[in-house]
Amino acid sequence: MQSAYSDQFAHLDGNYGYKLEVPPAHPGLLGLATSWYSAREYRDLITNAPNIGTFIVLSRDKGEGKITLDRYGEPVIDYVVSVYDRHHILHGLRQATRA
Repeated sequence: MQSAYSDQFAHLDGNYGYKLEVPPAHPGLLGLATSWYSAREYRDLITNAPNIGTFIVLSRDKGEGKITLDRYGEPVIDYVVSVYDRHHILHGLRQATRA
C-alpha cells in the first residue's frame, strides 16, 4: 500500500504552502499508529476502521526554531509555529476535511 498526495496548495505564497498526503489506513497500520489504552478501546477502533480516514498536512515552514542538546545529550526542541505557518496548516486542515 502506498500514500497518495496532492501538491495543489504547495505554492500558496511563492514557494510556501503545503501538500496533502493520504496514507493507507487498514486495520494493521491503524493499530500501529494509535495509542494503546485497553482491549475495549482497541476493539472499538478496529470495528470503526472502515469509517476512518487519515491525512497529513505537510507544510513548508517559514518560521524558525532550534534544537540543542541538554547536559545528558538529549535533544531539546525550541520551536513555535509562526502565525504565517499556522495559516497554511489550518488552510490544509480545512481542505483535508472537506467532503
